[in-house]
Amino acid sequence: EGSVQKKGDGLRITAQLIDTRTNLHIWAGGFDGSDASALQEEAGLKIAVALGDENGQIRQHEYKRTQGKPRAEFDAYDWYLSGHEVFEGYESLEALDRAGAIWREGLEKFPDSALLRISLAWAHFWRPRDFDTPKPAADYRRAAELVREAMALPNLTPFERWHGTSL
Repeated sequence: EGSVQKKGDGLRITAQLIDTRTNLHIWAGGFDGSDASALQEEAGLKIAVALGDENGQIRQHEYKRTQGKPRAEFDAYDWYLSGHEVFEGYESLEALDRAGAIWREGLEKFPDSALLRISLAWAHFWRPRDFDTPKPAADYRRAAELVREAMALPNLTPFERWHGTSL
């Protein structure tokens, strides 16, 4: 939702994002300025960053949504989010491996998930890149295998295609 109001000699843009399934408030912001075009551009950019960034409010809301959900009810995207939350802040090999284990468990339930397969590939890629692992070549080989398998699946989303070709 949003609105534009005249405020003295300028304008005020207000915007908010609400999850329509739960009616939970996710984000709100206000922007002031006198040049309508510049204000629109500034507000659009700030909203896009606040919401769409990897650590933005939409992603944070998605993480919260999966935290209380029983794993038996997870779909493939929930498995991705659960692992990605750990992956996003990993500082140790153990944390990276924990994210990989979540994606591996999700793949057992959703073996045709390109997203889970590609995410697990990234975990294998980062293991030897960021940490001293005993068999770096094996990790890189496994990452390549997982990406090849994922990219061969039908009906990839644009995100999966981008995520897979970025590795």
